[in-house]
Amino acid sequence: ESLRGAIEDYFEVKFNILFKIISFKKNISNIIYIIFILNIKYF
Repeated sequence: ESLRGAIEDYFEVKFNILFKIISFKKNISNIIYIIFILNIKYF
């Protein structure tokens, strides 16, 4: 029972880290996209 809880906690932590990395990469690509669009408009 405690082992199962430990495994679930482990996967929960892994999933949270993975989710943060994915959302972080999305934010970076959004920022790059916005900069790209602004460059086209103003230059």
